[in-house]
Amino acid sequence: MPDQSPYIGYELTGPRSVMLLLEGRGVECTVFEDGAVDKLFSTRAEVLSPERDSVVLGKFAREGKELFFAEFALQIHDGIMSHISFLFDHMPLIEDLQACTDDMEGIVLKTLKKVHDEGGGLS
Repeated sequence: MPDQSPYIGYELTGPRSVMLLLEGRGVECTVFEDGAVDKLFSTRAEVLSPERDSVVLGKFAREGKELFFAEFALQIHDGIMSHISFLFDHMPLIEDLQACTDDMEGIVLKTLKKVHDEGGGLS
């Protein structure tokens, strides 16, 4: 992951969508249609497939501040999706979405290593 990432944070929520988690806490989300998502699928076709994955852009308010998100829902097995969401202080541009896509593998590996180390490995 680059030192100067365009996002201010990320969250792996597994099978749960961050939008559903926020709505469950009474936080309203607004979803946007943006051509950048289609461009992302064409420029990162080796990682993302519109037939199995999805990317949703949106925003919500938190502590009086407007935050934007890009939620990647990735099919990891037949019918099983895993979600990773990136938070922004601005509406993400195509370059921001490409950076997220490029960082995903490292984020997942880092998270798996942390879980592995905390759990003492496989038994």
